[in-house]
Amino acid sequence: MKIILRDDDTSTFTHPDMLEQVYAPLWMRGLPVCLGVIPLHDASIRIPGASGTFIDLNIPPAFRGQEKHFPLTDNPTLCDFLYRLAKQGLVELCLHGYTHRWLECVVEAGKASDTFRHHLEAGLAMFAEVFPGIPIRTFLAPYEAISAHALAHVLDAGLTISLHPANVPPPFGQVPAHQAIKAGGGYIFGSAAPHPFDDLLLWNRALEADEPDVTFVCLNHYWSFFADWSAPEADALQRWHGFLQRLVTQYPDRLTTFGALSLWT
Repeated sequence: MKIILRDDDTSTFTHPDMLEQVYAPLWMRGLPVCLGVIPLHDASIRIPGASGTFIDLNIPPAFRGQEKHFPLTDNPTLCDFLYRLAKQGLVELCLHGYTHRWLECVVEAGKASDTFRHHLEAGLAMFAEVFPGIPIRTFLAPYEAISAHALAHVLDAGLTISLHPANVPPPFGQVPAHQAIKAGGGYIFGSAAPHPFDDLLLWNRALEADEPDVTFVCLNHYWSFFADWSAPEADALQRWHGFLQRLVTQYPDRLTTFGALSLWT
């Protein structure tokens, strides 16, 4: 069995020390994390909820609700940090949408589809400029939602996409949980495993089973370990580091990335 640690929402708002506080136990041992990086973060993302819409908490309070887009390149310290880690093989940089707007990857044919393709190309072009020589092999759809038209563009670009099998648009058929299938010029990976906090029993069972053809994905958000972008949540970090400690001491050879998986699938 292989394990992929996927962390979404790195953006111009991200402080490198936040990522270090969450993932230092891995990086100290030379082990990788897949980071979903947003090229041009919308600061006014409105998400529908039971009592109305709310602004996505992945935006720091100081910027939340501003009708602006903030490019990754506004934070050169973060860009240098990510580039250094990527060159060392400690992160796989994944394209996490373009603006992270609610359902930005759910588009139909016509102008909306063309706009999505343009944003995909623009995001890849930005990463090529900011992270020269670093291959970008993976696309992560914000909110795990993507239409058939958008998915076709992603696959035409030769990218791997990580999706829960239930979120794969019907034209692309059934994707087995925890496995990748070739589709178009890329791969669709059936990411069906939860955060270990959500189902620790499942993760323990998975670790002990060691099924050779299975890859579990842990979906995480670094900012969730901080009290609304301020002080670290000590208890949550302690639990998380305890989980990582088990991985790095007992199963370090199982950790991999989407990019590596697409090369050997």
